[in-house]
This record gives sequence, C-alpha cells and structure tokens, in this order.
Amino acid sequence: MGKARLYLGVAAASLVLSDHAAAFVQAEGAAVPSTNPEAIEEIIVTAQKRSQSIQDVGISISAFTNKDIARMGWANTENIAAQTPGLVATSFSGGSSTGLFSIRGISQNDFADHQEAPSAVYVDGVYMALTGSATSEMFDVERVEVLRGPQGTLFGRNATGGLVHITNRSPTYEFEGYTEITVAEYNQLRFEGGLSGPLSDKVRARLSFASNNSDGYFRHSGAGFAAITGQVYGGFPEKAKATKADKFRGADNQNIRAQVDWDVTGDLVAGFTLNYGVVNNVGNAYDTVPTPEGVIDFTATDFFGSPFDPRINSEAPNIRGFVDKKSVSYTGDLNYTGDGWGLTGIVNYSENRKSYLEDDDGGPYNIALFGTDQDASTFSAELRANGKTDRLTWTAGLYYLEIDGDYFGTFQFPGETGAPDVEPGTTIPGYGYGIDLDYGLSTKAFAAFAQGEFDFTDHLKLILGLRWTNDRKDFNIRATCVDIPVGLFTCADVIPAGSLLAETSDTQLDLNDSFFTWKAQVEYKPMRDLMFYVGYNRGVKAGSFTAPLDGLLAPSQLTFKPETLDSFEGGMKADFMNGLMRLNMSGFYYDYKNYQGFVFNGISSIVTNFPATIYGGEVELTTRPVTGLQARFGLSAMSARVKDVEVAPGVFSKQNMILAPDLAANWMLQYEADLGDGAVSLQYDGSYTGRQYYNTINGPLVSGKGYVLMNARVGYRFSVGDTDTEVSLFVRNLANKKNLTYAFDLSAYFGNTIQVYGPPRIIGGAVRVNF
Repeated sequence: MGKARLYLGVAAASLVLSDHAAAFVQAEGAAVPSTNPEAIEEIIVTAQKRSQSIQDVGISISAFTNKDIARMGWANTENIAAQTPGLVATSFSGGSSTGLFSIRGISQNDFADHQEAPSAVYVDGVYMALTGSATSEMFDVERVEVLRGPQGTLFGRNATGGLVHITNRSPTYEFEGYTEITVAEYNQLRFEGGLSGPLSDKVRARLSFASNNSDGYFRHSGAGFAAITGQVYGGFPEKAKATKADKFRGADNQNIRAQVDWDVTGDLVAGFTLNYGVVNNVGNAYDTVPTPEGVIDFTATDFFGSPFDPRINSEAPNIRGFVDKKSVSYTGDLNYTGDGWGLTGIVNYSENRKSYLEDDDGGPYNIALFGTDQDASTFSAELRANGKTDRLTWTAGLYYLEIDGDYFGTFQFPGETGAPDVEPGTTIPGYGYGIDLDYGLSTKAFAAFAQGEFDFTDHLKLILGLRWTNDRKDFNIRATCVDIPVGLFTCADVIPAGSLLAETSDTQLDLNDSFFTWKAQVEYKPMRDLMFYVGYNRGVKAGSFTAPLDGLLAPSQLTFKPETLDSFEGGMKADFMNGLMRLNMSGFYYDYKNYQGFVFNGISSIVTNFPATIYGGEVELTTRPVTGLQARFGLSAMSARVKDVEVAPGVFSKQNMILAPDLAANWMLQYEADLGDGAVSLQYDGSYTGRQYYNTINGPLVSGKGYVLMNARVGYRFSVGDTDTEVSLFVRNLANKKNLTYAFDLSAYFGNTIQVYGPPRIIGGAVRVNF
C-alpha cells in the first residue's frame, strides 16, 4: 500500500487527460449537424484525444452511444464485436479470465497473464494493460469507440491493431439516475443503475453499479468422475475441487464506480474515480471431441477412454474449473482550458488479482489440470497540452507506464487417472508429473509525442505525428518439475538438457527498446458532408517474453522482439440525403516486421517473430429510409497471412492469422413508432463471422466454420410523472446456432481437442427506469 499512497499523491498533483476536454479545438470546417429532425444522430468521439464529430476524423471508426448499447443489451466488452466490422472478441475458456480483441486480424493469443495485447483497450482514457482486465462488465456507459488501424502516435505502443475505448458517463450538474433489471434463462438476474447530481454549486458526483448473476449455460453431462486428493495435484491441491452437478460459464460479478468532479475555477476542473470489481469463483469448462489420430473421430474415445458427448456446452469434467478476479482502480484527472489552448491529462493506479483453474483434458478422469495465479499492479500518467491557431491544431505530451506483476502457472498430470483399463479392476496410469512456473515481469515505459494538423485551405489538411518510446522489461522465471508417484513417467524422463526445467536457479532476462511511431496523412473535404483521407501510419508492439507452459524451452527461446507495422490506408466518409444516409469506407495494406505469432503445440507454447502481411477494408452504411426506421450494415473483408511458419520439421509455409476471418458482416434494423401514450420499438440484428483459425499453425482441429448469429428485441417506452420507463423482451442467438469461438489441439497428449462454443439461445426481459 506504500506504493499505492505514493501514486495517489502523484495523482493529486498531476495534470492529465479527461473526457471533459477540448471542445474548443474543433477543426475548422467541421461537420454541422443536419437540421433534418429525422437525420442520423451525430456521434462525438475522442479518437484524436479531443472532441470531434466522427465524420470529421480520418480514422476508420465504429462508435456506439449509450442508447445503442442499452438497445442491444451489451453487458460485457466482448459484445462490442457483434456490430463492429473488423473486430473479433472472445475468451479462451468461455469465461472472463482473459479477453481477446482482434482488430483486422491483430491480436495477442498467448493466454499467459503477463502478456499485453496489440489491440489496446482503454476505459475513460486509461490503458488496460492486462488482458485479464480487457473483458469486463459494461454499465452506465456513455460511448464506445473502436478505432481500426495503428494508433501509435497518440496512444503509443501496443496499439498496432487499433483500440477499443469505453467512455463511462460523467457526473452531471442536474440530478438524474436510472435503474435496470434484467431477467433471463439460466437463472440470470442482472441489476445495474446510476445516480448523479450536484453536491454543491462546484462539486458533483456519480455512483454507478452493476450486479450480474447466473447459473451458466454449460451443463455437466452427469457422467461419472474420479475422486481427487491433494497428493494428486502437488502444489495446487487447495484449488482442485471435484465436480458434482455443476453448471459452468455463469456469472457472479459485482462492480461499483464512484466519481467526483470539482470545478476548481472557471477554467480548471478536477476529477477522481474509483472502480472496484470482483468475479467470484465463476465456473468454466470445455467441450471435448475425440481426435486420437489427429483427426476428429466421433466413434472413438480419447487415450483414456473418456466418453464423447455430441451436445455442445455439455461435458463431464471431474474438476471444477473457475476464474476468481478482483480489481481496484484509482484515477485522478485535471483539465485546464485557456484562451485557445488547454492542459489536460490523467493518472491511474490499479491492482489486479486473479486465480484460474481448468480441467484441461475436459473429461471425467484425473488426467490434467492447469492453473494460474496473478498479482499485478499498474501505474500510468499522461501530461498533455493542446491548442488551436487559425490554421494549426496541435497536441503534445508525455506518458509514463509501469507494470509490476508476480505470476504462477501449473500443469499437473496425476499418476492415477481413475480411467478403467481393458483388464477388469485395473485403471489406466497417468503421466505422473507436474510442472510449476514461478515468474515475474516488471515493465517501465516512457514516451513523448506530438501531432499537428495544418489546414492548407478550408478543404485540404495535412496531419503529421511523431512519438518516441522507451520500453524496459525485467523478467525472471523458474520452472520446477514435481514427481507424482505411480505414473508412467518421472521428472527425469521429461527434463531435456538445456531447458528451463534443467536450470537450477532463476533465469533472468531483460529488454531495453527504444522506437519511434509516426503518422503522415492528407485529408480532403470538397464539401461539408464529404471527406477523403489517405495516409501512412507506423505502429509498434513492445517485445517481451514467453512463459512456456511445459517448461521445455531453452532460456534463449523466451525473448521475442518488438513487432513493427507499416500501414497504408485510405478512406471516405460521407453523409447524403440531408443526413438520412451515412456511408464510411476504408481500405488498408499492412506490412509486418517481426509479427509476434503465438504457436501452441500439444502443451508447448511459444511466441515468436514472423513476417506477415494483411490487406482489406471495411464498409459501414447507416440509413433512415422511412420515418421511425434506422438500418445499419457493416462489412469487413481481408487477407491476413503469416509467412515462414514451420508447420512440420523443415517445412515452412504461409498460414492464416488467428481470429482473422476473411469475411465478416453485421446488420441491424431498428423501428420505433408511437403507440397509445408511449412508443413501441422493434429491433432485429445479426452478424456473420467467416472461418477463422485459433493457432498460427493452421489445421482442421483448430479452425471454426463460419456462422450467423441473430438477435431480436421488442420494447415499450412510456412516461409516468418525471420518470421514463421501458419494458423489453429479447432473444439472443435467435436460431440457436452453434458458434465455435476457440479450440486447442491436445491430440498428442490426451487424444482429444478441447473447444469453446458461444452461448445458446437465451430468452429474457428487462425493465429500465430513467429519472
């Protein structure tokens, strides 16, 4: 807590970014909202760290307002992908352990807790460095922005793919609030709300909260399971609990956010935000499919005779997997607005703890267990000035990031499986050893950046940006092998010379990298509602280290280099028909150097560098063809390929990137009309995700077929006194489609492949009251 107090002291004295900032730097010639009352709503974004209309920003952006988010029932950050071209969001175990955001095929697929992602997530201007904090509850949200393409100049390292920025609602000068209750299948009960208003003439506050509980849609199939003892699971016994008739992938999530804003003077606003969230022991499990010969065989069993269940989201694990998380975050911000310039910024300190456990073979016998622990803290601070003259709009600042984490991972392979052998009364022996990884990573990054926009004329603009970053990492790791009696092997059988397991002391490694990211772009606006842009952008993701699950890598194999992305992109943004139609299009070509590709083979894992190329584009169309009806369509098409991948000893080939479907689409129809003393609303939305792969070495066991997901909602809104109430009914996954979102090929170890499917059809209803 000493470090926490020090950082909070720095917060009180820092000047940094806030969401209140910078309406005064609106670019000359900015889009003017249409006077047509039926026009598509103008969305204000902060994609360039100042407030602008989305149509005035030469970046491929999808943005959603709080009304959009409420209508679509988004309660988790993974939901954002449903209506965002070029974005895929999922998690490894179908739960909230580690979130994966892939933007234009760029993602971080190593599930080790210390890794940072190349598609960044920001909440209220704060970088979420840990992938475990990327997937979380969304509540009392003002706006969501998804920026496609490298954002290295203003947002720094690790935004090569782009970023997802969630902006929560701020304290208000007038009293207001809301409450919403959602009830759905699988005993889901979700409750969220917010209360905001003035505490005095200069101080205002907002309190927001969300509670989400459900049994979960993944069912234990009821098959028999073996007993568990502490001896079987070596160093992780207290977390291994036998399943009964458990239900998995549910929720027991509690979140609260408290905000205070203070008008120190007419020009200076100070703010403080506290966020607290917990995920309480939420169960997880995998589907399994037998692949004893490396191909799917529904008539077979795995190596240990585990039965095959043809249903999805149904299995018989003998160990109750779970994720348990707790996070607390403190943010202080100040914003000063001068005459034509401003000084803004933000400082944040957060602590994140997580325990995770899974039955890695997915079946009813004591074959394999995987578990992790994380205790990490982050501190970030940014000081930034911006301003505007007649023809120049500029931003310049400094940024600092520090991440300290201690991590633990274990793979346990018990000697007694409990699986019946061919001879009556005997059981199949297990592998009989366990691997423990204890490691820590300290990251310190410092950056200086500047970006300017020069208006040559009222129609032509040049944007130039530059950022310098120094990134230092210190890594220590120790791998230990533990013998578990009676098994087929001992540690002496599985420890090769030169591996981490053979080391008798901690391995110490470090990185110290400095790199530049930059941007050069031209924007041409021949008329108020039409813009073209073309530019070059460089993004960089910092280098780091692999924490190998099996401990078999040599120390020299652990380090991977920074990846560099050179992006060439052009696009168009246009409003037609007096604001009744909006068309945004973009096309891009990416040249990757040292792409950080994740390769998973058996239980071996490594991040290594490859060359890669990606090219493609997105189209988004929004229109209001008739009164009360709004339609939205999106399309993403791309080719994302990794080169020089060793798919077999001495055999190298080009492979598809992970979570990078060649084709994806989304659509939404919303209709609203007066009915009686209120208004009825109808909504139908859906998405198509093409075939995607889940390993850098492609193959049929680690790929998923394309699928369509559809949702429907009907609501009725009415007013009583000073309250506005909406009652709604919804169906998610309307057609109850199977949708495979991730898979791991474990054929070589267990004779099966474990799979993650998305939720089935879920029917529910909600009541929301605004006051």
